[in-house]
Amino acid sequence: MCGRGVVHASGAHVNRVSKAASGKNATCGGKAVLDDEQVCAHNYNYHPGQTCPVLVLKTHHDGTTRVCELQNKQWGLVPRFTRLDEDEKPNFFKMFNARSESVDSKPSFKQLVNTHRGVVLFSGYYEWMTPPGSSQKHKQPYYVHRTSDEPLALAAIYDQCGELATFTILTTDSTRSAVSWLHDRMPVILRDDESIRKWMDVSQPLPYELLGPYTEKDLEAFKVTSDVGNMKLNHPRCCEPLKTKAVSESAIAKLFAKKKVASPTAKRERDDDDDEGAAAAAPESAKVKREKVD
Repeated sequence: MCGRGVVHASGAHVNRVSKAASGKNATCGGKAVLDDEQVCAHNYNYHPGQTCPVLVLKTHHDGTTRVCELQNKQWGLVPRFTRLDEDEKPNFFKMFNARSESVDSKPSFKQLVNTHRGVVLFSGYYEWMTPPGSSQKHKQPYYVHRTSDEPLALAAIYDQCGELATFTILTTDSTRSAVSWLHDRMPVILRDDESIRKWMDVSQPLPYELLGPYTEKDLEAFKVTSDVGNMKLNHPRCCEPLKTKAVSESAIAKLFAKKKVASPTAKRERDDDDDEGAAAAAPESAKVKREKVD
């Protein structure tokens, strides 16, 4: 499952994907995307219903020239056959993920996966896990990303319903991935340029071999603030490592220090010292009294 992420795509990252798919830089609104431009605002808590750029491969009228276009679409697929009342809002949370195992058989996906494939660039994504002994209400969020901080190229399919352009992210079993301990599902991550090229080329059959788990070892996950659960929060601290209270070495030493047990000899010596001290502290009148008695 992948329902929240961080989006920040630079022109250089977009063009790397575009060159893998078409051999040339991407275009946006008919203009070439420059490496040093920012193609979208930084969103630290991106969620279904919001818009982000999707890379799609288009073939020109000559039938041979291909170009990658950067198109803004909303996350959460709304198929073209959807019928919405005039005042009805689309449900973007219904199909924000598509299981890769059944994407070629589900009515909403089976045509799109052969004709409308795209790539979405995420800096990383969030996943929630219930800690051992905790209730389902107290889930801990984690941020999953590449150790190099290079963006993740996620496999997506898209559609157009009237004026509404939407997409969904494919997911797969997380077995054998570096984050399998976190969740049993993960997004389909296209691992290299060749994977991107095969996925984007809709003239070829669906490349099922790309739809498995990401098995490279450069993924890591760390705890983040539970505030990321608030979809209105868009702040860098959403994806920063959760700070825990540091415990000083002296506190740890005191916690595990063993209590010393005095030996019998030491105890007798301490008792004698106590008697001498008591005598020295006795009132002068008591000493005079003892001398008269003697």
